Amino acid sequence: MEGIQDDKYSVPPLTESPWLITTHSHQRLNKLEKQTFRTNAKTYVKTIPELHRNIILGAHQGWLILRDRVNFTFYSVWNPVTSQLIRLPELEEDDDGFILPSACIFTSSPNNPELTCVLVLFFKGGLMFSCRPTMSCNCNWVKQTLELYGISADIIMADVIEGVIYAYACTQEADRDGRCNHFVRMDVVPQNCSDDSNYSITLEPMTLEFPNLKINFPDDHRYREYMVECYGVLYYMYIWIWVDVFDDDPKYMDIVKVMVWKLDFSKMEWIKIDSLKNRALLVDTRSCTWCPAPAPSIDENCIYILEESRLYSYNLQDDSYTVLFYPSFSPDPTFVQFFDPPVWFMPSSHQRLSLELDQRSRINEKTEDFQGVSSRNSAGRPT
Repeated sequence: MEGIQDDKYSVPPLTESPWLITTHSHQRLNKLEKQTFRTNAKTYVKTIPELHRNIILGAHQGWLILRDRVNFTFYSVWNPVTSQLIRLPELEEDDDGFILPSACIFTSSPNNPELTCVLVLFFKGGLMFSCRPTMSCNCNWVKQTLELYGISADIIMADVIEGVIYAYACTQEADRDGRCNHFVRMDVVPQNCSDDSNYSITLEPMTLEFPNLKINFPDDHRYREYMVECYGVLYYMYIWIWVDVFDDDPKYMDIVKVMVWKLDFSKMEWIKIDSLKNRALLVDTRSCTWCPAPAPSIDENCIYILEESRLYSYNLQDDSYTVLFYPSFSPDPTFVQFFDPPVWFMPSSHQRLSLELDQRSRINEKTEDFQGVSSRNSAGRPT
């Protein structure tokens, strides 16, 4: 993979392919960290000031959600495409403040002024914090405790469709039906019609059963679960991985099976699919995203899985995978050899939104121009 060092303080050029971002930590916190951006078979080594001392919690709606590596109560969000950085108010300190959120999402893109944007952080113990990052004057954290049937509910994974949060929740105790796992719907509800900074988030269970896996694997298999929105479709994905517990060599690792379902909202049931059509899914240790396919270095109907020190490309249609080597290296010998887990980022999600808004604006301008011309012609027409 080719290494490029140009203009080290700015992000790489935009492409149709996603970025895989890794932050390399330094022994001295006052020294700028380095990031590697891998895209389209190229590696860019950068020093991005906005990412200094920050852990990348995830990427959503074209933004990176960041937490200070030292002061755990400080969060920020950053758009790598526009370079816009929003520093958020200090979060209420908690005894378990060192624990990372289990999920973090936007209800809409902060770039879209037509929609209410709320940033939501989910923690263990049913704890949820949310704020309006684009409201600089009234941006305050709202703390809520989530419960289902009077039992504390942890949000394990979540995504958004048209401003509604769909999530996978786990309760500390079984409910009256003996279940601990639930799919839930969450809505942002304004508390004051004249002040949209005053809101709460409601939670209600969905009458939605979990997919029938119909597969039993030995206990030495690990698994991962993901939910992701793509083109207005909600997907649920299950990945089985076999690892030889007696050997740390990554070659003793196997992607056993990947299964994907999409939600049929009319019937409220999961439908198993064998094709992603013209798209690809990308998963890391914390989250899942998608991109249109084919694209440079990205094949359609494939799922790109980061596991340990390797990147796998899994073809959903023929149940086969290819190992794409992902070397663990430090870009500078003075840097320590550990780094934060890599995160997928899809720049085109911002481009798509900007294009839609630009096209909408141009259509409105043309409509107004046409109406103006028609009015003038009518006025000058002889009677």
